[in-house]
Amino acid sequence: MVLHSGYEYVEEPSEPQVAAAQAAIDAGARLVIGHHAHILQGIDFYNDGVIVYGLGNFAFEIDGAPETAVLNVWLDANGVRSLELIPAIIQEGGAPRLAESWEAAPILRQVYFLTRILNSR
Repeated sequence: MVLHSGYEYVEEPSEPQVAAAQAAIDAGARLVIGHHAHILQGIDFYNDGVIVYGLGNFAFEIDGAPETAVLNVWLDANGVRSLELIPAIIQEGGAPRLAESWEAAPILRQVYFLTRILNSR
C-alpha cells in the first residue's frame, strides 16, 4: 500500500501518519510505503508488516536535502521477505543518481538511526 501522509521536512512520522500506516497493517497490508515528507524517515517493523514512512524525493528537485533512497523489496504470500535501501542523490534539475560510497554511508546511518527510534517505542 502507498500512503500519502506526514508533514513535509519532518523526520519523525506524525501521529496521524503512524495511525494510518498501522491501520493498514492491522487490516492486512504487509508493506506500507509512505510519501509526502520529502525527506528520509525511518522504517517501522509493526506486527506482521513493514512501514517505510518516507524515502525522500526521487525524480524532482524541491526544497530539502538531496539524499534519498530506492527501496528494493521482495514480497510473497507471507509478506516482506527482504528489503534493501539503495542510497541515491537528487542532482540539480531533479535527476536521481546512485550515491557514491562516501555519500551512501551517511544516508544509511540516518535511516538506521530513525528506524531505531521508531522501533524502540
